[in-house]
Amino acid sequence: PVVTASWKQPYVGNSDVLESVLEGYMTKPGGVERYARYASITQSSGTGKSRMVDELAKKVFCISMNLGSKNAYPPPDVAVQAWFQSLKVHRIDEWDRRVQVFIYVLFQTALKHAQTINSDKTKNPSQIASEFRSKMSEGMVYGRHGTYRQKFYDEVCTNANKVVFYSAQYGLHDKTQCSQSPIVNIQDETGDVSNVKDAAKALTDYLKSALPPKTVDKHSKPLVIVCFDEAQLLTDSSFFREVTPFPVVRRVLRIFRVLPIFALFLSTVAQLEQFPPPPPFDSSARVVRTVLRPFEPIVWTPLDVFAQRFTKTKAGKAWTLAEVASTHHIVHLGRPLFPAMYDAAGDDERLKNNVLRLAGNKLLYDHNPTPASMSKQQALACIAVRIPINFSAVQLSQPRNEEDVAAVERTLVANHMRLLLYAGAGFSPIITASASEPFLAEAAYLAMVQLRWSDGRAKEPADRAGLEPFTVFSHYLRESLLDLGPRGEIATALLLLYARDCATTFPLLNTELPPGAGS
Repeated sequence: PVVTASWKQPYVGNSDVLESVLEGYMTKPGGVERYARYASITQSSGTGKSRMVDELAKKVFCISMNLGSKNAYPPPDVAVQAWFQSLKVHRIDEWDRRVQVFIYVLFQTALKHAQTINSDKTKNPSQIASEFRSKMSEGMVYGRHGTYRQKFYDEVCTNANKVVFYSAQYGLHDKTQCSQSPIVNIQDETGDVSNVKDAAKALTDYLKSALPPKTVDKHSKPLVIVCFDEAQLLTDSSFFREVTPFPVVRRVLRIFRVLPIFALFLSTVAQLEQFPPPPPFDSSARVVRTVLRPFEPIVWTPLDVFAQRFTKTKAGKAWTLAEVASTHHIVHLGRPLFPAMYDAAGDDERLKNNVLRLAGNKLLYDHNPTPASMSKQQALACIAVRIPINFSAVQLSQPRNEEDVAAVERTLVANHMRLLLYAGAGFSPIITASASEPFLAEAAYLAMVQLRWSDGRAKEPADRAGLEPFTVFSHYLRESLLDLGPRGEIATALLLLYARDCATTFPLLNTELPPGAGS
C-alpha cells in the first residue's frame, strides 16, 4: 500500500528537463549522424526514472512497456515480458522479423486507441497523450496493471503472434533494404501490404494532424515515446544464449529514425554499458567506425526536491538541532524514493521504520539491511555514502569482466545506490559520486555497527576481519581506480570515520560498554 500510495503522490521534480533533452537530441545532432533516435536513462535505484517518464506521458504520447521484476513497482507488463522471452525458442535469424512485427502491431494498436480517445476530433496531441496515460495507469496496484493496460498488451501480443504465424504459413513476407536496415513487408489477411515504417508514420501523422495548424511546421519535439522500463531483459546474454534482443530492437528503431519517435531504455541493474555499448564493442559496423553515433545516456537526477527549508515559524521559532538531526528531516534529503514512501506512510511508525530498512536493503543489495556479515563490495558501498570517495575517470578499453578495474565503480551504481553524474556515449567514460544523503548514511552506519557490537557484546576481531575501512580500501586500491586525492585526503577521512565508530560503537575492553550504552 505504501509503494502504491507513494507513486500516486503529486509529482515533485521537473519532467520538462527530460522533454528539453529529447528535443535537443532530435534537433541538434551536432554534425554527427545518429544511428537511431533512442537513448538510455540509467541511474541508480530510487531516483525517479519511471516517474519522470510517466509525468512526461501527460504531454507526449508514451507507449511504456515494463520488463522488470514482479516484485518491483510499477509492475511488469507480463504479456510483453513473455513475448520477448519467447524469442529464445526461435532461431536468431528469425528475431528481426518477429521484433518488426511486434513493433508494427504495437503502433497499429496505439493508433486505434488514440483514434478512440479522440473520436470527437477536438483534442490536441497532449490531451490525447494525457488521456491515454490515464487509461494505461488506472487500476495499477502492486504486482499487476489495470484491465485497460492488460487488454492493450494482450491485444498487441496476440495480434503479433497471428501476423507472424500468417506470414510464415503463407510466405507473405519479403525482406527488402531500407537505408541499409532490412525491413519486412507484411501482408495481412485482407491482402494489404505494409511494414513497421508505415505503421509508425500512420501514428505520427495522426498525432500531427491534431496539432494546431500554425504549429505543425514549428513542432520539433517527439510526438511518440516508446519506453522500455527495466530494460535489462533485452541485454541478458545469459538468458538469450550470449545473443540479446537489444541490437534487433535498435535496428527496428533505425528504420523509422526520421520520424518524430524517440525510444527510451530505462535501467538500473543492467550492465550499464549495454545501452548502448561503447563504439569499439558495438554490433553495428557503422557505429564501430563512428560513422554513426548513439546518443549520450541521460543521467539527470532530481535531488532534495522534498527537502524542507530552514525557515523561522510565524512565532519566530528557529529550527533546533534535534529537528535538523531527526529522521523526518534527513529522510527528505537526497533521492525522491525515500521521502515519497515516508510521507505515504502517514502516522504509521512501523511503516516509517520500514523505509529505513528499505534503504539498507537497497544500499547493500541484500534482503537483510543489517547482515551478520558482508562482502567487501557491500562494505565499500557503506563507506562511500558516509565519506566522499572518488574514482579516476577511464575510457573503457576492453569488454566488462570480473577483472576489469572499472567494474567496481559501475557495480556501485548498478547495485549500491551510487549516482552517475556524467556518462559519455557508451558509458565511456563515466563520472560517479555518492551524494550527501544522510538517510543512506544512517542505513550504512546501522549495517556496519552490527559488525562491531551485537546483543550487548563486542564481536571478536575475526568476525569483522577484512571489513575495517582501511582494510577495505587497501583491497580496492589494488582492484579498482579509487582516487586517494592529491594529498591523500581520503586517508584522513577514513581515520576520522574509524575513530568515530570506535568511540560510539566499540568498547575499549570486552567488559566495557560503548559510550552512552548505559545511560
